[in-house]
Amino acid sequence: MNLPLNAFGQPQPHGLYDPRFEHDACGVSFVADIHGRASHDIVARGLGALCNLEHRGATGAEADTGDGAGVLIQVPDRFLRAVVDFALPAVGSYAVGMAFLPAAPADAARATSAIEKIVNDEGLNVAGWRSVPTDPSTLGASARRVMPSFSQLFIIDPSGANGIDLDRKVFVARKRIEHELPSDLRTYFPSLSSRTLIYKWRARSPSCTVVSRRTPSRRGRWPTRTASSPTTARSTPCRATATGCARVRPY
Repeated sequence: MNLPLNAFGQPQPHGLYDPRFEHDACGVSFVADIHGRASHDIVARGLGALCNLEHRGATGAEADTGDGAGVLIQVPDRFLRAVVDFALPAVGSYAVGMAFLPAAPADAARATSAIEKIVNDEGLNVAGWRSVPTDPSTLGASARRVMPSFSQLFIIDPSGANGIDLDRKVFVARKRIEHELPSDLRTYFPSLSSRTLIYKWRARSPSCTVVSRRTPSRRGRWPTRTASSPTTARSTPCRATATGCARVRPY
């Protein structure tokens, strides 16, 4: 629809449209292969796009503390099997999510126990937990003061549900966890799914959080800028912005 413009080229009210209700929004990028081919290049391009979305990691007076950002990827099944010390069923038959647990180890342990009780109460089983390696050295003081501990929770359904059917069940468990745990054990999940995984740092965090997928390059070697070995974690400043975002890798 062609909207009428004023002398400055700005849209004017027309029908139900009123430019007074226009608001800026956070930036979003989307990278995909239209043929459905999985590759590390897709993730690398997504990370580059994320680091260039400076507004999405808006910062305040403290230049190395922002409001957080993240990456949504397909469940990296090969990578997860390489880093957990317990058995996983076929891809799609387990759900995985990033849990933001209390920072204090004792409180985190109490929270995980409460979470497992709720999961079992929903007829599901906890396959295991994975402590996520992080490097907070690039974070500002405000971010470090409120930083939770990070673990990945793996859930399976003993009745064999998978895909969207499993997601529907774990959704109920996730909401119960987020609403029923007491305030001192409050836990938040950016995602909990059998299909997708979100790497995200919650409020008061680096200006962008990025991940790499454990997929070799076309030459069969690990890209030197995104991975060195499947078991070590590194963090390097992101040169794409001036806000000091942290590049956190799950390796």
